Amino acid sequence: MSKIGIFLPKIEGIGGVERVAYILARNLGVNIYTTYARDDLDLHFPGISRHIINISKSTNKPSLLSLIRDFRSLQDTVDLMIYRYPRSIYLSAIRKDIPYLYYIGGIPHHFYLSAQEYNQYLGKMSFRHYIDKMVWKKFTKRLDNQRVIANSKMTAKIYQNIVGRAPRDIIYPPIDTNQYKCKPSEDYYLSVTRFEEYKRIDWQIEAFRGTNEKLVIIGNGPLFDTYSKYINKHKIDNITLLNAPGRDDLIEYYSKCKAFIFTSYKEHFGATPLEAMASGKPVISVREGGPLEYVVEGVNGFYFDTIAELKQKINTLSDEALESMKYECIKTAEKFDTTVFIKKFSKLLKEYSN
Repeated sequence: MSKIGIFLPKIEGIGGVERVAYILARNLGVNIYTTYARDDLDLHFPGISRHIINISKSTNKPSLLSLIRDFRSLQDTVDLMIYRYPRSIYLSAIRKDIPYLYYIGGIPHHFYLSAQEYNQYLGKMSFRHYIDKMVWKKFTKRLDNQRVIANSKMTAKIYQNIVGRAPRDIIYPPIDTNQYKCKPSEDYYLSVTRFEEYKRIDWQIEAFRGTNEKLVIIGNGPLFDTYSKYINKHKIDNITLLNAPGRDDLIEYYSKCKAFIFTSYKEHFGATPLEAMASGKPVISVREGGPLEYVVEGVNGFYFDTIAELKQKINTLSDEALESMKYECIKTAEKFDTTVFIKKFSKLLKEYSN
């Protein structure tokens, strides 16, 4: 296979985008190009650092101008560059000599939500948001659509509505199902998320508040302290917040939970519910976004539309009903296993690198 890279402007998180880059590097030898990488990545993605090529000429976090400068001066011969973030595809105009593949991992909410929807969950939509959308839309219309791949049906639909053309294909992100274990359930529900407004963690807090059920919320993000203070202030002692423990600890929490709670607003895919399913645990999800493509009511999980419905679910679902879904959950997760992803992506990369 030719020399292939995946470009991540900055590697600050340990979420789905970083996980896809890691699996492409680990399984297919893809180089990860960046201008900044956090220094604890190997704790979350073992051995990832040897695949990272930092192209920055500065020791500081990159600005937009320095990122463009460093990418323009990239000396490596790259036969195919994979772009993941919506705006990183702009770099294909800076280096037209590098063939590209655009694997869309998500589209910013202000590109497709109405002003009313955006204001409700994410704050006021500004004039800058409109300009951002116009520029991205104009640029993506010039892309070769045979080089655009979506990570879910929802992402593909949003892309088509904005650009007017469908992506060439859909390849779901990978789940390392063999990492996860199914152990006897203990007395808690689980949520793994980022502490941001659109994740609607407030729904989870209000649903569990005043019940006899326990909830563990794991993650990091800008609102972690805000929610921690709220829980302490109101003495909500059945909800525990944990700030991103190591991978082994996270897998252990998955393995022993009763079920997984998912409240994200119009999430494009949602890997964490499938990680729970790989652990044999059903998913109780809001009825929207990516989970609509894999959660089947009464088979491997349940849906709700409101906080009241979520509260009703956790108060009435029996442990026996949740436990009975174990094998269907594992079967569902296996459809999204890394082996499936690698087979599809390997075929795609061979085609384009040739």
